[in-house]
Amino acid sequence: VIDFMNPAAEKPVSIAAGETHSIALVRVQRADGRVENCVHGWGNVGKGRLGRVDPLTSGAPREIQNLTTMLRKYRVELVSIAAGGQHNLGITSGAHNIVSWGAGGFGQLGSGEIWDREQPYINLDLRGILAVSAGRRHSLAIVSVGSSEIKGKLFAWGWGNWGELGLGDTMCRLQPT
Repeated sequence: VIDFMNPAAEKPVSIAAGETHSIALVRVQRADGRVENCVHGWGNVGKGRLGRVDPLTSGAPREIQNLTTMLRKYRVELVSIAAGGQHNLGITSGAHNIVSWGAGGFGQLGSGEIWDREQPYINLDLRGILAVSAGRRHSLAIVSVGSSEIKGKLFAWGWGNWGELGLGDTMCRLQPT
């Protein structure tokens, strides 16, 4: 049984497993009475997949504090998570944007860059996300609301050398396409 830091105040909502790390969306009651969703991670800390966490404590679930801080800045929380090979995705409350962090060497974070990120990236351009999924080096999202141009569309980005993006070619994409 996996123990969280404070079982009376922390309740797992959903889980996701990456290649060598795991994350959990956890409903937390704070000491000041606030209740919010946050993400706890454990396992391999490489490439920023657990945010900024002390490697000595990575064998047990720990809140990804820099993710919580960023989400509070935007006044949102995560409502869904996914773990890829070495990266993670989340969907925010409100506008249902995508948040990503971890390995980004193939564009799988959707930030337009090929850098690993321990500091989460929030894509403010793509809204209305219904679902996300993360592969080893690529990511997918379904958009549920918005203009008729994007509603109901499947977006893909990251490594595409085997056609896993479904875009009819074997190109890598650095942003949702």
